[in-house]
Amino acid sequence: MPAAGRLAGVLGLCLVALGLLPFASGLAEALKPVLAWALVLLSGGTAAQMIAETARQAEPEA
Repeated sequence: MPAAGRLAGVLGLCLVALGLLPFASGLAEALKPVLAWALVLLSGGTAAQMIAETARQAEPEA
């Protein structure tokens, strides 16, 4: 995914999570969208590291 598309997706998810906060009836309900947003941020970096490691292992040794 292009960097701009990923940035727009993460920003959009952030805005949705922030928009849901006023409708939460308690702290646990308010944390759910925030935690989902944090997991999306973390999973992007983890996936990039896994792809880079696989590509590095697939390169022939020089």
